[in-house]
Amino acid sequence: MRLQYSRSRKQASFFTALLFFAALCGFAMAPQSRGANRFASPSPKVAPPTTQILFCDAPGTSCSPATSFSIAKLRDLNIVINWSNLSAGNHAEVLAVLHGSGLYQSFHKGFMVQTAGGSFSSSSALPVAGTWIARRSLAGTWTVQALLDGHLVASQTVTLTP
Repeated sequence: MRLQYSRSRKQASFFTALLFFAALCGFAMAPQSRGANRFASPSPKVAPPTTQILFCDAPGTSCSPATSFSIAKLRDLNIVINWSNLSAGNHAEVLAVLHGSGLYQSFHKGFMVQTAGGSFSSSSALPVAGTWIARRSLAGTWTVQALLDGHLVASQTVTLTP
């Protein structure tokens, strides 16, 4: 008789612990299953960042942009990026320069924006004269992809002619 009492007592303890664990899990998951916290203010809708990609044959961010360049006359292809509507904080810019089916070169820059909705401009020079582009006459359509903090934001093409 004592053996049965001990076994039922162990079973009762086990089921009590199981019930307690289930209640604890249910309590922990309750806010997610019922939706957002009713006391929290809704998060404001923030417009995504935008960018403009320009191509120039002169250095700097204030140049006369074009969409086609002659490889024979071009020393560097300057890629100008104008970011706007940026969130405040540190950011990472990556420019991926693609030709044909692959990556030709990439440029990486870090920058900081002081206030939400801020802007930033940068310029990167892709050497052309004396490189594989000129020696192998890698003419055709080139694509530049602009990534901000690891997310593709914009893409723009430029044509290089022989």
